[in-house]
Amino acid sequence: MTYSPPSIAASGVTIPSYQDIVDSLVASAQQIFGADIYLGIDSQDYQYISAFASKINDTNLFLQAVYNSRSPATAIGTGLDAVVAINGISRLVSTYSTVPVTIAGTPNTTITGGIIQDANGNNWGLPSPTIIGSGGTVTTTATCQVAGSISAQAGTITTIVTPTYGWTSVTNPSAATVGVAQETDSALRSRQAISTAQPSVTVLEGIEGALAALTGVTRFQVYENDTNTTNAIGIPANSICCVVEGGVSSAIANAIWARKGPGCGTFGTTTVDVTDQYNVVTPINYDVAAYTQIAISYTVKMLTGYTVDTTAAIQAAGASYTNGIPIGQPVYISGLFGAALTVNSNPSVPTFSVISVQAAIILGATLTSALASGTAYTTLDVTALTSPVDSGASLIIGTGATTQTVTASTAAAVGATSIGVTSFTANAAYAVGASVTFALGNTDITIPYNQASQTTTSSVTVTAQ
Repeated sequence: MTYSPPSIAASGVTIPSYQDIVDSLVASAQQIFGADIYLGIDSQDYQYISAFASKINDTNLFLQAVYNSRSPATAIGTGLDAVVAINGISRLVSTYSTVPVTIAGTPNTTITGGIIQDANGNNWGLPSPTIIGSGGTVTTTATCQVAGSISAQAGTITTIVTPTYGWTSVTNPSAATVGVAQETDSALRSRQAISTAQPSVTVLEGIEGALAALTGVTRFQVYENDTNTTNAIGIPANSICCVVEGGVSSAIANAIWARKGPGCGTFGTTTVDVTDQYNVVTPINYDVAAYTQIAISYTVKMLTGYTVDTTAAIQAAGASYTNGIPIGQPVYISGLFGAALTVNSNPSVPTFSVISVQAAIILGATLTSALASGTAYTTLDVTALTSPVDSGASLIIGTGATTQTVTASTAAAVGATSIGVTSFTANAAYAVGASVTFALGNTDITIPYNQASQTTTSSVTVTAQ
């Protein structure tokens, strides 16, 4: 191509390619020293010209990056941070997972700088000092030493990394509250675009923009029912429903109150009273996002360069994808597949191949009546059913029991108190309290409108090369 100097046009900054710069310098040298000068690629003169061209090209690329940093659509890193600050927002920083743990040992033992470890090798720090109570135990909160989406199921933190005389054991009675990774450039751009809707002409966009700008709000979804009847997801007539993850309740309520239309109702299970300048109190309702717990299982083929760090990276990529999906949106198997592939830094020379991806909802439901061995059950009573049981899903009753497929006529909805399962025969006796969960499958997972997907369990099975 013909050399064209750097310029700013309607499409942005245009710069010549490295080869165009080299060709232009070669042509200039031939004009100065004569057309018969030897400038083959093996000549010293050509190599000298190439060195100059490389420096010129580096400068052009730098100036292009500086120009692009003026727009949130093209800025990256700290440049993007500076641009979005104009809209009054900042990048969400990473947070650390936390988990309640029970420490046991000799009463009044003082643990200083205590560190414990989970089954995946992640270290968790105890508050310093931690003092074992007079009863021989103390419950405290441990913080993961690695920021981001680090999960730990109940009973998986049992290793003492820093032994202390008088400290005998540790365990976590419940699962960890999973942290989040630092907000990516693409996510920050999306949030910046929403934030500019605050002065919009539509009320709904204004509410979305206000919620996006609130400190601590990580995900949100705003639903509107402008009809005269309750809609399919239960929102009353002429009302809005804001589902919010994170943030301060008073700030969320004030953002909704200041921007909702006159006579518009608010719907949700959290109520905050907002008092205006005339001391008129208005109750504002919204939903704090609950979580649909997702279990992920990857099977990958090990290739050259695969390490234990690759396994951890695949788990983290799947969890990051799931934990970043908008509230109420499905978890797609293809999305989990794509998330794993991002761990291959060079797609042309991958360190692993994804063989299969499976996922499941962890319902957390429990049986309220015992199952007798060899007996057929037409209904299994459950409590705490917070997610829908879809037609075609498989249920596992207890550990190692027969899998039973749910049919369209037996599927249960959110809030149901039983799952109808026809002709199920238990192959063992299961007591009250046995768990009910989905079997892992390769189908997309539906998330209720007021819940956010969250991964707390992720496994990677590695096959030989």
